[in-house]
Amino acid sequence: MDYSSHEEFWYGNCRERVGWFPSSYVRDQYLTFQILNSNPSIPDIPSLSYFPQSMRFLRAKIVQELMQTERDYVNLLQNIVQVTKFLSYQLI
Repeated sequence: MDYSSHEEFWYGNCRERVGWFPSSYVRDQYLTFQILNSNPSIPDIPSLSYFPQSMRFLRAKIVQELMQTERDYVNLLQNIVQVTKFLSYQLI
């Protein structure tokens, strides 16, 4: 797995598949190894410049798409609330 500044998703590969994975499915093998060997040192997180430009661009596009999806979802919920209010006033 590769570093992700977002706590809920990590970008990486698993069994020849590449993509974003929920953090609940991800375990850092290096950190696990360190803990099992009782070594208190924790490795530094690599800087963003560590990743290729293409990966940073792809990540930015994915984040933009996620944000737009969330905005659309909020708009849908607001429309549902407005329709529900309208219908409740009609019944009174």
